[in-house]
Amino acid sequence: MPPPVPERLGSLLRRLLPRPWADQRLFGNRQLGLLFWAGVVGALGAGLANALRVAADATQELLWQGNGDIVQLVGGAETWRLLLLPAAGGVVAGLVLVYGLKVSGAVHGWGILEAVALRDGILRLRPALVKSLSSLLTISTGGSVGREGPMVVMSATLASKIGRALGMPTQRLRILTACGVAAGMASAYNAPIGAALFTMEIILGNFAMAVLAPLVFASVIGTLVSRSLYGSGPIFHVPTFELVSAWEMIPYLLLGLVGGVLAAVFLAGLRSAARLYAALPLPRPVAMGLVGGLLGLTVLVYPQVCGGGRGLDEVLLDPSALWRLAAMLLVAKLILTSLTMGSGAVGGVFTPALFVGAAAGLGFGTLVHALAPEVTAGPGAYALVGMGCVLAGMTHAPLMAIIMIFELSLNYTIVLPLMLSCAAASLVARSLSPVSAYTEALSHQDAALATPEAQVMTSLTVREIMRQDSAAVAADLPLPQVLERFLQERRNHLYVGRADGTFLG
Repeated sequence: MPPPVPERLGSLLRRLLPRPWADQRLFGNRQLGLLFWAGVVGALGAGLANALRVAADATQELLWQGNGDIVQLVGGAETWRLLLLPAAGGVVAGLVLVYGLKVSGAVHGWGILEAVALRDGILRLRPALVKSLSSLLTISTGGSVGREGPMVVMSATLASKIGRALGMPTQRLRILTACGVAAGMASAYNAPIGAALFTMEIILGNFAMAVLAPLVFASVIGTLVSRSLYGSGPIFHVPTFELVSAWEMIPYLLLGLVGGVLAAVFLAGLRSAARLYAALPLPRPVAMGLVGGLLGLTVLVYPQVCGGGRGLDEVLLDPSALWRLAAMLLVAKLILTSLTMGSGAVGGVFTPALFVGAAAGLGFGTLVHALAPEVTAGPGAYALVGMGCVLAGMTHAPLMAIIMIFELSLNYTIVLPLMLSCAAASLVARSLSPVSAYTEALSHQDAALATPEAQVMTSLTVREIMRQDSAAVAADLPLPQVLERFLQERRNHLYVGRADGTFLG
């Protein structure tokens, strides 16, 4: 019987690479080897993620018979196509999941955080392919989910496959799988720092240097690959904003509180929709088809709600956008995304969170600017900050949200209000919803592993936090000399021992 695929892949890699790199100890235990493979994962993962992007664009252009963003395609489509395609796409995507379940095993959710925290960094290829194909169908027919989902999961699966082929131990395999996540996120958003922070803050819950270096390397390589294909410009082209007055920090703080509440409402909507469909005796294809039908009826009036929302985020950043339209789109996006995800569809909630935040910020900024036009910026600035607020509240990761919005816009002047608002939004969202969008599935399987502290405990080793520069004193040393030793060496602890080195306390 031929050897398993991971063994054959590992054997092939060792034959192709020079002898020093083919040392199993270098692959599994040394930071230099992990850094090398992080670069490989960054390049290959970004290439695979961009291939999925091309496939999604080609599929939606074929189905909608046109060129451009999904919002533009839907806005110019015939009525019969609007009513048919989203519903048919939901049914077919559901059938892919149902029959894929029989072939590859459970395919519920994306499972990246579960793979790192509970399954030692192992992601299976067949379930990943099934989920990605289903997600591409949902995205191409206008489903209200983000396209970053399949890009990240396939990049992470590739990284997991490489790590297992090389026989990496559990800790290194987890880090390499996380490198795949960082490469996929960096490719999707052209944001290398935000992608690395997303992976450290949410997936690993670990900021140790042994984790930081390979994640940054994978993220940078992935971004370079993506920029070579699509350019290096920001995702959102926004006008230059200024902090008009120091008093303006007060409404930005209020926006953070509003964004935190809105994020908690979004999270509650996702949970409620999932419970609703679990209680209804509907097959997954039927449930997903019904949501697609509802989406088709909605886009007859509001075509902007289809897709993840990236195409409309720039419109909401435009100060001339109508705040009433933004309010309607916010409500529609919350409902449709919750129902789509709750029905069993697979996709990302990252981009929809940005959309909801932009819509909320635009409405809030319009009101504030109307009340105090001389001391406040335009509504577009609040829309940009609102994106960070809802993202921070949904993920419980304010640092990542701050850096991500800055990288998406490359607008430094917005950083101060962004920091204040994201911190407030995260605190409010945590108090209202202890579980984030990414730890929701994890909490159902093992609640003890859903907290950031628990994620640190599952990803750190004793070797990484052990201190070897300890100092000892003799048991009969007078107290004044002990105090002087504390002051001289600036230590918090001194170990007491005998002359032969025996530890006493």
